Amino acid sequence: MKASMLRRIDHPETFIHDTGELHDSEILRVEWDVSQHRVSIGLDDLNSNFEGLPEYRGLMPADLVFDQVTAFSVLVDPATDQRHIYGIDISKVSDAYDVVIHTSPGGTITLSCKELLLEEKMGGA
Repeated sequence: MKASMLRRIDHPETFIHDTGELHDSEILRVEWDVSQHRVSIGLDDLNSNFEGLPEYRGLMPADLVFDQVTAFSVLVDPATDQRHIYGIDISKVSDAYDVVIHTSPGGTITLSCKELLLEEKMGGA
């Protein structure tokens, strides 16, 4: 059984910057909970950007959870078996965050949300 803990990210822009914009993290799944106004993106390793470098803190599978979502769109080629994060743009606009996740191969996930949460997956994704 996998243990996990959901926690609020207090400074999303800093978090995204400090993780190297999650560059090279593989997107395992995208889930949209319409009734909860929540989008979750499962990632293989939050630390992928630093793999092979002294800064690498080890494998950390996790879900990024965008809460109180007011806008959400996905533009990707679904025929691709693997999709990685190329970079993330995040900006605070009024009381919400505008987020654009650039994927490789080409594509984008765009959303607006009030909060960003993190669910670290202990023992594997």
